[in-house]
Amino acid sequence: MIVYLLGRLARGVLTVLGVVTIAFAILRLNGSPAVAMIPTATVSQIAALNHALGFDGSLPSQYWRYLGGLVHLDVGKSLQNPAASALSVVFGRLGATLELTLCSLGLGLGLGFLIALVLQITGSQRLRNTMIWVGVTRQAMPTFLFGVLLVLIFSVKLGWLPSIGRGGWRHLLLPTLTLASFEVTLYMRLIDAALSEQRELDYVRTARAKGLRGGTVLLRHMLPNALLPVLTIAGLNFGALLGGAVIVENVFNWPGVGQLLIQSVEMRDYPVVQATLLVVSVMFVTVNIVIDLLYAALDPRVRLR
Repeated sequence: MIVYLLGRLARGVLTVLGVVTIAFAILRLNGSPAVAMIPTATVSQIAALNHALGFDGSLPSQYWRYLGGLVHLDVGKSLQNPAASALSVVFGRLGATLELTLCSLGLGLGLGFLIALVLQITGSQRLRNTMIWVGVTRQAMPTFLFGVLLVLIFSVKLGWLPSIGRGGWRHLLLPTLTLASFEVTLYMRLIDAALSEQRELDYVRTARAKGLRGGTVLLRHMLPNALLPVLTIAGLNFGALLGGAVIVENVFNWPGVGQLLIQSVEMRDYPVVQATLLVVSVMFVTVNIVIDLLYAALDPRVRLR
């Protein structure tokens, strides 16, 4: 167990290192950022800004200085708010993104779970095909377009829900539904397929032979085993939801990390861009490690070595 955990942590560190290295390279593709930020600046002003951003010196020296800052959790000061570190700016927006992401993940899982149970209980192939058709149609629609349609219907036309900003639970409904609706079909099909596979196994036939009712067999015996593969997919989809939040937060003016990333790229606030990528990659790696440990705890057949 300890060896496995250390191995996963090592791979997680390498993943984060790869992300921050790619970010380091991308931000230097166009040369000196100071020239792009202040086109009319003098040579001394450009040199001073490059030094403040860590863009002076050779690329190897910049990279080692960059890694040294990461070890001390220092990626520089925000250019838009020089009094605050870039990481503190990101953490100030992280709560809003986690709220949106976790609510979307929970709603998508819950709806997929309920629909799959209904399909198993009714056994209706027509209903199954209808739900798959509806889900695939939603997945074929870009997320930002679906969000805009929800705003037009529920905010502009009906006036039921606010269209932008973060406030009470009513502000959360439209962006959460936008993200969650994309994931429902995946969870529905995954759980439905897993339950159908479990239905053919010996222990299910034995439970029915003992006289247990169908609902009891489904909920108490089949469902716990069918939910195990969902854990892995949910962990991977957490990262996908973080990526989708970048677009959704801008559509609904949700003050999260995704909106901050877009604004920082537009304003060329490079330290905040680097800090955002660092925080998101660490979150993604951490969630997947936790999912692996939960999988082993729930399934006695899995042994972590």
